[in-house]
Amino acid sequence: MQDHLTPPARSHLLNLEKKFSDLTGKHAVVGSSENAAHLFALRAWNGEAGIKVGAEVIVSGLTQTATVLNLMKAGLQPVFADVDPDTLQITLKSLVATRTDATVAVFVEHHAGYPAPLDEILAWAKTRQLAVFDDASLCLPTVYKTWENGDWPTDITFFHIGGGGVACVRSSSLASACAKQRRVDVWSEAENEVQGYRAFLPEPKALELCNQLQSTLAAYARRNIIWGMYDRAFDAIDGLYPPWGDSKGITQSCMSYSIRLESTREHLAKNLTKRGIAIPRKIVPIYEMDLWTAAKPDLPVVEEYVTNQITLPIAGIDLVEAARVIEAVRKLA
Repeated sequence: MQDHLTPPARSHLLNLEKKFSDLTGKHAVVGSSENAAHLFALRAWNGEAGIKVGAEVIVSGLTQTATVLNLMKAGLQPVFADVDPDTLQITLKSLVATRTDATVAVFVEHHAGYPAPLDEILAWAKTRQLAVFDDASLCLPTVYKTWENGDWPTDITFFHIGGGGVACVRSSSLASACAKQRRVDVWSEAENEVQGYRAFLPEPKALELCNQLQSTLAAYARRNIIWGMYDRAFDAIDGLYPPWGDSKGITQSCMSYSIRLESTREHLAKNLTKRGIAIPRKIVPIYEMDLWTAAKPDLPVVEEYVTNQITLPIAGIDLVEAARVIEAVRKLA
């Protein structure tokens, strides 16, 4: 969708927006960062929907920091919900338990690239007049029943790719509001330059991200092979639990391979690092961070997961490196 507020010279930005529009079937508005996309879209939605400051948005206990910070920056109050122990996704059961009279929306983050149960969530939210947002950054490519690559009918689907951020929205009026917010309002704040809330994505970066989007989609086959290698290697190890497999109608993106251990992760993490195998830092839930000053939620599944999980490299490595990871885990697990 061409944004009437975008200068005609921004051909690569427009091309990037078209690529995401084609992927999702929605109107795509590109920002200079994930933070920017979150903020201009959430503020635009607030204005369109007439949302009051302090309204609650339910998020997963495994949601990333940027999501929570930008909800708060947009005047919304995040409320954490627990996740399913097998898929690690927010569920209808947890939404029902968490919703209050102040709830206006659900923000779904598809943890590690496995799509959440969107058909159930969307049907439940529709009957209660709640908006549904989701971050599908790790869902390229995925298939969830009849939907793929983030083309499910949520009100706003966010992507971050490289240094850019994209908000894909169903409503043309909301798309126009996003474009206006991107250009006029957000960028008047003095702190935005240092926090990554700049206005337009520079043209060279837009071209780079167009190419990166294609390479991300093309890399799925390699990630899928490595995922299979890990599954076969770890399936028979006692006390080590691989992540979900694909189930009927659902294909996950193979972006992140998290194993769960009967004992804590520290021994394995320390020794893998000694062997030169780079692993992400331990997940710290946002409600455990200093930035969170509200009451700590009771999320037993999230707590168990962050204590006992370790994420193995999968995106960005080759088959030789994957074999080295497997050998190291077998020796140490």
